Amino acid sequence: VLAFPLVEEFGFRLWLQSPLERHLGRAGAVAAVALLFASSHGTELPLSQFLGACLYGATLIATGSIWAPVAMHAFQNATLVALDRVPAIGEWAIATAEASPGWLLPGALTAWAVAAGVAFLWLRGMPRPS
Repeated sequence: VLAFPLVEEFGFRLWLQSPLERHLGRAGAVAAVALLFASSHGTELPLSQFLGACLYGATLIATGSIWAPVAMHAFQNATLVALDRVPAIGEWAIATAEASPGWLLPGALTAWAVAAGVAFLWLRGMPRPS
């Protein structure tokens, strides 16, 4: 729950994204590192991995601290582990993954848009790094 967020956020965001910002700009660096991050997680949920990486990258830029994306990533991992421990949710997740994507993609995109909006409003209220 915590080891991967520490390694991945320091590696992808701090040591890769930050230097790339000089060459690609902030948005370009976030997108490039998000693509790399998503591809490093295999073919399982690439859109979710990409959107999460974009959110973590934007959080690093907005806060100026690596600890904010580490905390967000750890919270996401903890939530996934906790939900997997609830049999009904595990069964629902398997059934959803095996079902026709009909509502799944719009639902996932809506959930990510809401999460990104909440994060944006929260981060907007935080003081800017000097």
